[in-house]
Amino acid sequence: MNYSVKPEAIRLRIRSVLVSIIVLYFLSLFSGCADFWTGPFQKGVHYYQQGKLNQALLEFKKVATYAPGSPLVHVNIAKIYYHMGALDQAIHESKVAIQLSTANQVDSSFWAYYVLGKCYMVMGRYDEAIQQFKKASALNFPYKRELSLPYWELSQIYEFKGQYEKAIDSLKFYKTLNPEESHYADAYIAHCYAQLGNPRATDLYNNLILKTQTKGHLGIWLRQEDGGIKVVSFRTLSSAKAAGIKEGDFILKWRNKSVDKLEELVKLVVESQIGDTVTVTIKRGSDVLEIPVVVRSEADIYKSELAWFYCRTGELKKAKEICESLIKVYPDSRDINLTLSRIYYEKGLYDKSEKFHGWGFIGVGLFPYEFYTHKEIRISEVCANSPAQQAGLKPGDRVLRIDGRGFSNVDDIIRYISRKPVGAKIAVMVERNEQTLTIPVKVTNRFEWLRKYELGGLRRYMTCVIDFDTTVLPARRTHRLSGLLRDELSKTKCYNVLTEEAIKQIVKHRQIDLTKYVNLRDDRIVSQLGKELNAEKMVRGSIIKSEGFYVITVAVIDVETGQVEITRTKDCVSEASLEETILKLAHELCRR
Repeated sequence: MNYSVKPEAIRLRIRSVLVSIIVLYFLSLFSGCADFWTGPFQKGVHYYQQGKLNQALLEFKKVATYAPGSPLVHVNIAKIYYHMGALDQAIHESKVAIQLSTANQVDSSFWAYYVLGKCYMVMGRYDEAIQQFKKASALNFPYKRELSLPYWELSQIYEFKGQYEKAIDSLKFYKTLNPEESHYADAYIAHCYAQLGNPRATDLYNNLILKTQTKGHLGIWLRQEDGGIKVVSFRTLSSAKAAGIKEGDFILKWRNKSVDKLEELVKLVVESQIGDTVTVTIKRGSDVLEIPVVVRSEADIYKSELAWFYCRTGELKKAKEICESLIKVYPDSRDINLTLSRIYYEKGLYDKSEKFHGWGFIGVGLFPYEFYTHKEIRISEVCANSPAQQAGLKPGDRVLRIDGRGFSNVDDIIRYISRKPVGAKIAVMVERNEQTLTIPVKVTNRFEWLRKYELGGLRRYMTCVIDFDTTVLPARRTHRLSGLLRDELSKTKCYNVLTEEAIKQIVKHRQIDLTKYVNLRDDRIVSQLGKELNAEKMVRGSIIKSEGFYVITVAVIDVETGQVEITRTKDCVSEASLEETILKLAHELCRR
């Protein structure tokens, strides 16, 4: 469901609290505390359900004086501390609960391991978190829905670590145990396949698009709290945000109908007609506002992700078609603008690229942790060979400020960094182990970094095809044959071939002096030109005539090393068959 709390943040289930009531009731009978059942524990449960964490904590601590040896009391206290973002206290209470739990107290052990894993995960201590989640999942816990939660958390950690196959395996367990929310798992599995460059991502995304075309979507994450249904954050495609709804707003009415329960609101949104404009009544501070919001299709989310996958694997035309349809509906979407920016960058159309999104990049993944009392933005991953890694940023670092500025959401941070010029330095202030550090990080070019280090077996090299070197054909005919090689090589999808227009744009943008490159028979000079064009591979060719035959030779040169990687030669009996021979050579260059 797009509007409830995310699966990674499915709130620690009330079921465990109810089990606590039963267990502690019997403890009270043996301890002679007859009023224990109707006392502090019941109040603690009530406050906890309403999101009144301070009051709940106070009541549960009272309970601890009655039953100091009960692990379930400490588990509930640990949960509250976690929701408050007091991670050290939550870790302490979880460990106490584990020490007190016996072999038969599976409930308390499960939740203690789970909360402990969540704390380590937030702190970026991923190996320790994995251990705790594995311990929780190994228990014979009777409730499958709750047992699925550690597998979800494991999938996220493996994704942060770049271990996508393990993430997929964990998600498959999650689907088995929690089939009602299998669409979450399918979307994340598709994401992991996309990161691997696996074409199975295409089928999964298309399947999700088909299933969700008629499901309404506002692009918001919500949470049930004491004051009602609270807007916690927004997805990257959000008609609610575009309409003016803000984080912290409480939703009171849908089409002038009061809504008190999150599940009720989700149902109303999902079942709404796509394209309808609905009046949403919200409370912001002391003000009550009516805001018209357009209901969009959930399928748009998966279309956007499919477009990025197409872009990563070099299918720029398909990516562009999807993005151009979505940008009309979501003009401010960071994801769509970023994909369009990359499409034009790969084509060498730098001016167009910069209009959609900046190129600045430091190589961190950011994750917003929504605690009941406050929000934290933490570094979830640091990319290998990135400026962030070189500067010393680490997973678990809490981002406080960048260049002295505070940020309330991830999108704003990414936009700020992306607009910084390549080579500039930014000061990232983070909190780590209760210490405040300010770390200077050099901004690099996002797309150049992706070209060099991006995961995915289907990544294609940026390639420039230069005109054939020949004296046996007119210049215009030679140019047409060179264009034919360029076009056919692009169709093979083995190389990401720069178009003639893109080459002209690059030459203009970088002010390349082409008069320096007269002798393109020399591989070293061809390689130097490739570096100026920002290409990874160069394709040069020659056509000569010998004993009545045309001899066509093409070669692929690695720009970095200046070495010839592939050479193919074919004879041609007549000028009329030159085109057919060149088409065959283009395909032979793919057979390495």
